[in-house]
Amino acid sequence: MTTIPSADLDAMELEAVSYFSLHQYHEAEQVYRRIWQARIAADGLDAACREQYNLAAVLVKEEKFDEAQPLLREVLGSLEARSNRSRKQFMQQEAGTMRLLVETLGEGQAEEATRLNIRCEVDEGHSIDSIVRHADNTYSTVIQKRTNNIEDGAAAYRARRGRHPPPWFDRWYKKAQSLDAIIIEEFFDQIYRDLEPFWAIDPTSIRASLEGWQSVAKVRGGRVMEVPQDRFRTRVWGDMLRKISSELPDMDLALNGLDEPRVLVPWESIDQRMAAANTQRQEMTSASTASFVQDYPEMKHSKANSRNKPKWTTQINQFRQGLRNSCAPDSPLRKEADSTPHSLENAFTQNVTASKDICQNPNLIAQHGFLIEPASVDFTTSLVPVFSAAKLGINNDILLPEPAYYSDNKLFSGKDWRGDWSSYFPWNSKVHGLVWRGAATGGHARVDTWKQFHRHRFVSHLNASNADMESEGRKLTSDSARAKTQEPLADWLSRTADVGLSKILCNGPQGKKVCSILHQNYHAASSIKMGQQFKWKYLADIDGNTLSGRFRAFMKSNSAVMKATIFTEWHDSRLFAWKHYIPLDISFDGLYDVMAYFLGTGSTCGHDVAGEKIANDGQKWANAVLRKEDMLVYMHRALLEYARIVHDERDHLAYVEDLLKSEKT
Repeated sequence: MTTIPSADLDAMELEAVSYFSLHQYHEAEQVYRRIWQARIAADGLDAACREQYNLAAVLVKEEKFDEAQPLLREVLGSLEARSNRSRKQFMQQEAGTMRLLVETLGEGQAEEATRLNIRCEVDEGHSIDSIVRHADNTYSTVIQKRTNNIEDGAAAYRARRGRHPPPWFDRWYKKAQSLDAIIIEEFFDQIYRDLEPFWAIDPTSIRASLEGWQSVAKVRGGRVMEVPQDRFRTRVWGDMLRKISSELPDMDLALNGLDEPRVLVPWESIDQRMAAANTQRQEMTSASTASFVQDYPEMKHSKANSRNKPKWTTQINQFRQGLRNSCAPDSPLRKEADSTPHSLENAFTQNVTASKDICQNPNLIAQHGFLIEPASVDFTTSLVPVFSAAKLGINNDILLPEPAYYSDNKLFSGKDWRGDWSSYFPWNSKVHGLVWRGAATGGHARVDTWKQFHRHRFVSHLNASNADMESEGRKLTSDSARAKTQEPLADWLSRTADVGLSKILCNGPQGKKVCSILHQNYHAASSIKMGQQFKWKYLADIDGNTLSGRFRAFMKSNSAVMKATIFTEWHDSRLFAWKHYIPLDISFDGLYDVMAYFLGTGSTCGHDVAGEKIANDGQKWANAVLRKEDMLVYMHRALLEYARIVHDERDHLAYVEDLLKSEKT
């Protein structure tokens, strides 16, 4: 047989995978058979193990069990014959091979099926099993709250917010329905957490606080009149604004183009404002229905003068103190007390919001680059309505969808000139492991802090680097499922994780010194395009300076996402951890155990079905609630609320048409 060039074999494999994903199994079989034969001709039968497995997998799909069974037996025999060192790269196929072989066995081979099924021990009753079931139940409860008409939507709003909806709420609802949005009131909770304190400030003062802000977008008469073009985020937000501006009243928006949030108000001030907002809410709801105006009356846009201009600071020490001051007086961080460290029993993140709370988890201060020394420090302790993409739970910025999620840029979308790769690789053909590539971002690392940075620690954990051995060696003796198999950590990681820093960045005051140290401890890993990362079953999404712009694309793929973050984003209320993605604590204390659960260890089987379900559920849900349309619906809703809060007549502005109609009847 004529030798087929490697590049052509790669192209043929992509063709076969495409047929497989489209359930065109006959066509996939023909291509896989040619690949298998070409590999045998070039390198011999023993080297064609993976190709033979792929061919057998297609034959099983076609229910050609008699043809698939001998091929699978040969694969299994080949794997078993290899030494532990040479077969590490094939061990991930062993469980899958046995599973496929069981499918080919007939009724008379039940004994062999039983033997194969118990080749690896299943960790029954794992604590993650119950966490996943709880997530499924929570999702099922929330999805029942979907509303399908304006009357129910307005009623759900009043029940959850304690106020009447803003003017034009009916227009928003109709627009959302026309875009096939799933309307569940809880999905918009973040808007109200962000905006509630502003009800305690008079509208004139809110508008005046924008004086001097450089990046201000202006909406006038249903058109976007000004949009800052200096940064990627502000440009994309401008594009989004233009999509909805005809449905918006006049307003000025302070847009933050930086990665980092900008508003950090002391806890006492926010507490007072929340109390005042609660009083205002009670007074507003006690007014008669007929007294409300269901429109946004025109306001004069004269320049407002602020007597108390917000003060901005770029001092890192003030930032660190600001973090503490934004926590409640009795919180561990404010009292500078240690929090209870994670134990094996609670190593798995169940309450994502609580796990990201730096006030209750002061250990996070030394585990994330943003909290150690951000790449950019420029913040105020005054309550200013600044729109940002991500923030800590204690920040007071107003969130909008991250522009990277809205953009079609191949760096964030996983698309390229050949198309969308998100569903290209079927689960059974994916690499049974975890992949991650990213730059060494996170903030300004110094000689004495770089080991604490989250991305550096993540790579060290999964590469067992010298830095990991030195500073995190205790984890190698944890009583995890992996440890029970007595398999060396390095061997296990080499076949389950492919992670690395694609760029060794060393910005900041000690850049040169840090670069020298980082290059001694890390090698720049070869880059992997996002679309090609979808070949892996598990995709890690790790914070950079703040959020990771790849999360949405990862969620829209048919791989399962493992996400580690301390930041809050617009979509948090509509995603369910352990149902749609796998949360990781930024400490990475439970990382090995989470990986062991899904990927298996030595003689312990991974929960592959559970991983595939999360991947499928996550992809399906992302395609339902993380669409560009959903981002516009969220932005539209947030800006209607903001427009009411900054309006001089806000106490008398509300949508009450549904109530007026019911009163007439």
